[in-house]
Amino acid sequence: MSTTAAIALLLLGGVLLAPVTLTAVGARRRGQPWQIALVSAVLFPVAWTLWYVADEHPFSRRPPVPR
Repeated sequence: MSTTAAIALLLLGGVLLAPVTLTAVGARRRGQPWQIALVSAVLFPVAWTLWYVADEHPFSRRPPVPR
């Protein structure tokens, strides 16, 4: 594996692990046991990503005009 590929893999891994880590730490601080915190750490970023991708046009919608 080349140095560039290794650096790219490390960066990608860091980007993917950041939301998982932050979610687990937040869940643990709110009093959840480690097992539940780890499950929520995996499920929350996946659910959020699926919701975001399923949203048709997240930045192109205009708010409704009041009548």
